[in-house]
Amino acid sequence: MRVLRFIRRFLLIAVILVIVVLVAGVVWLLTHRDDARTWRQVTVIGAQLTDLGRFDRIGELLAADTSTARTQQVGTLPATIVTPDDGGEAHPAIVLLVPAGTSEAEERRVRDVQHAVAGAGLSAWAVRVPGDDALAASTASDQLVDALAAIVRHDTTRDRHISVIAVGPTASIVLVAAASGPIAADLEAIVAVQPVADVRGLVALATTGVYVDAAGREHRAEPSPELRASAGRAVLQAVRVELPNPNPVLDSVLDTAARSLDPLATLKVLPDAVAGPKLAPVLAVLRADTTAEFDAAWNRLPVGFREAAQKRSPLPVAGTVRARVLVVQATDEEWARSDAERLTAELPDARMIEADPEDPGAVIDQATAIRDLLSVSEWWIRRAGA
Repeated sequence: MRVLRFIRRFLLIAVILVIVVLVAGVVWLLTHRDDARTWRQVTVIGAQLTDLGRFDRIGELLAADTSTARTQQVGTLPATIVTPDDGGEAHPAIVLLVPAGTSEAEERRVRDVQHAVAGAGLSAWAVRVPGDDALAASTASDQLVDALAAIVRHDTTRDRHISVIAVGPTASIVLVAAASGPIAADLEAIVAVQPVADVRGLVALATTGVYVDAAGREHRAEPSPELRASAGRAVLQAVRVELPNPNPVLDSVLDTAARSLDPLATLKVLPDAVAGPKLAPVLAVLRADTTAEFDAAWNRLPVGFREAAQKRSPLPVAGTVRARVLVVQATDEEWARSDAERLTAELPDARMIEADPEDPGAVIDQATAIRDLLSVSEWWIRRAGA
């Protein structure tokens, strides 16, 4: 699935930019002893991930990690945990939210990252989150928050202290959870890779081809298939909240849309007779051709639908997030950059970096970029590994 490949790609970007390039901090460590603890953590993490080639020589200098991975159910979601080999003490936890459908090779890569994180003295979790189609269900957000809450309470987690790396719609859910709810006070740091800042704006771009930048100016852009898929599944999630028990025919249509590569296209052609009066306002939104038509249709939506969309939109509540947030977005996505800028501006403690999705490691060939990445990575790990 194209959407799944998109999410996997950005998971790897997050890991590479936030963890792997930190190995270059060895040089910095030699001259800044006051921050030695944080930089030891980040350089050990990077140096143990030796399969990227550029870090092989440094990796040879460190002893092999002896920690082991254990399976663990957190809430209703499966997970693995790797802890430092130090007698079972509790540690701050870094949680990787891994999309369902990840291949065995990618799982091994994630496991390598977990061992590297454990080698730096942190507990490392990998939680298998629902796939894109399951994220359309109204309970998906609750499942994810429950899983993170279970990690907060786990006996390996010190002082209820967790940090999270998440991608796309999942990252948006984490950011909303960081603003309110049972784990808001326990989320210390978040890496949000191409999060959806505002579901309303996402759906508007997917349907009209227009987005609003951080300064409030409108721009026209061709929505990518991945963006349309994210918008469609956000709409489906809101529909499931508003229509928890649809008739069998409509239920089958919604399931088909959730499994399709373009849920918006599937819903848009739904006959009015099948949609019924409750779903008709949603079809009016999806069939809007201009921003004026979209705005009018959106304002006519049932309150429950708009509230469900709000639940997946971190932008309105970003000002109350206490966690330190690193926002990562692709250099080739104009709308994503705008969304990332808006989120970064509203979050109290946030920074933004850009990545080339085709070559996420290329930036380390540039001295200035290396310094910038080291600075932002040390800034994030300092909070995550406190």
